[in-house]
Amino acid sequence: MLPNRDFWNGKKVLVTGHSGFKGGWLTIWLTRLGAKVSGVSLPPDSQPSLFDKSSLSEICTSYFKDIRSFDAISAVIERESPEVIFHLAAQPLVIAGYENPVETFDTNIMGTLNVMQAAKNASKTSIVIVATTDKVYAPSHDCVPFRESDKLGATDPYSTSKSCVELIVQSFRYSALELDIPKVATVRAGNVIG
Repeated sequence: MLPNRDFWNGKKVLVTGHSGFKGGWLTIWLTRLGAKVSGVSLPPDSQPSLFDKSSLSEICTSYFKDIRSFDAISAVIERESPEVIFHLAAQPLVIAGYENPVETFDTNIMGTLNVMQAAKNASKTSIVIVATTDKVYAPSHDCVPFRESDKLGATDPYSTSKSCVELIVQSFRYSALELDIPKVATVRAGNVIG
């Protein structure tokens, strides 16, 4: 199924983590579909970076802010008034999770809570898509591929933080039934090599 250009054309979209690999490519793709994209992330941490090589600063409005700051993410969402938020900003590495678990949990859990709460407070945002990982599942020894309905759980800090993100989004999803807040969903991506 191809994306619906009519849906995205002119749509105001915020991508968190737009300076990263997945967020950068998503930003490029959305702008080619006609969306008006803004992004919030930390500055690119590699040289060369996809952000610089693809001139992302020329196709979207960029904010270099830390999602762990509720005030910073709220200000960006208030200023940009996105209709759709793709939340990809995260500490994305298993090894880094072992090396610095506190930063991993803080970024992935509190960063997500900040984005979700700021989106809840925003009057224009109607959809929030949160990227997690295929590593959110409880360990299994039966060699059967995981299914989305499998039990959440993990053994390392990164994967555990993303399992917690799944539960946070689930909480907001159930709250949406009772409150007037954005529709939320998660997407679970595997490793990407680019």
